[in-house]
Amino acid sequence: MPTLKTTVTDWLTAGQHNRLGKHIERNIQLAVLYSFVGVIQFLLFAIFFLFAGRFSHGIALLFFAFFLIFSYAYLRLTGNHRRYFDMVIYMMALFCLYMVCLGGAHSSGPLWTFFVPLLASYLQGLRKGAITIVTLLAMILLIFYGPWSTLGIAQYPNIFKVRFLGALTMVCLMAFTYEYSRKLAHQELVMLSEKLEQAAKTDELTGLSNRRDMKEKLRYEASRSARSQKPFCLLLADIDDFKRINDFHGHDAGDLALQAISRRMTASLRKQDVIARWGGEEFLILLPESGVEEGHTIAERLLKTIAGQPFHIQDNSLQISLSIGLARFDPGSDMEKTISRADQALYRAKNRGKKRVETASNEAA
Repeated sequence: MPTLKTTVTDWLTAGQHNRLGKHIERNIQLAVLYSFVGVIQFLLFAIFFLFAGRFSHGIALLFFAFFLIFSYAYLRLTGNHRRYFDMVIYMMALFCLYMVCLGGAHSSGPLWTFFVPLLASYLQGLRKGAITIVTLLAMILLIFYGPWSTLGIAQYPNIFKVRFLGALTMVCLMAFTYEYSRKLAHQELVMLSEKLEQAAKTDELTGLSNRRDMKEKLRYEASRSARSQKPFCLLLADIDDFKRINDFHGHDAGDLALQAISRRMTASLRKQDVIARWGGEEFLILLPESGVEEGHTIAERLLKTIAGQPFHIQDNSLQISLSIGLARFDPGSDMEKTISRADQALYRAKNRGKKRVETASNEAA
């Protein structure tokens, strides 16, 4: 049984709740709310004018009311919110032109026009909203200064025309200034959010993926492996005797060494491989769709890349090497156990003299 809140939310979003982004949902709710208020006003005024004997005006208001109802039904049936926004804005603009032509009580008809720039710039965006508003202003100028006096179109004093057009122009400028500022603020928030998200996934020192980001990538690769039924390999690499670098050359040198090693390892990997700083001087490397033989070849290449040339750190030439443990992840395997087997293989590599690759037990190429 749907709650009152669920029913109201469904009605305000025309059945589009949770189908689009929050920003678009809010725009739909605003447009639907304006339309609902417009339908009520149009129907009430239509009934009043029909009973007052002004049938043409009453029928015109009924047309506007039913057009808004039709627009809402269109949105529910198709989900095309952009077309719905256009339908609502263009209908409102048409109503405003109708009221400018009619004049209304005490020439108050043009006053309905002031809400259109705000709604158009907000729902249609800067470019399309600007086209809508410029067209509306051009049509009002044509009505004001065209030779329509013999056609029954309302006539306004020149002072009223000048003041009304000046006020409407200011409202248009305010609407576009607000929408432009809102758009810039939204873009800045998106950029900041992306930067924060990137920072949350990146190791601050090396610029590599961090443990959290690698775990997400491992989950994704495990799912992909289950679908394709293809294994992949993990390499757990550790810098040999890294404590000696910190003790003899200082922690700053150790940080610079980590950065240089990270760059050299990244350059040696394939485009599809992912490397992350897993611990202090440990790196976890994901090799998608790779068997043990291919993983061993890549690991050997990493060993040669790191040990092949010394690292020049703070006027010191440092000879650095890696030890690597290799484990294969088979479809349906447990990821934590696979990482643990890679860690055990790394432990054996350390015990067997370092600067070497060891493969997890019971794994054939």
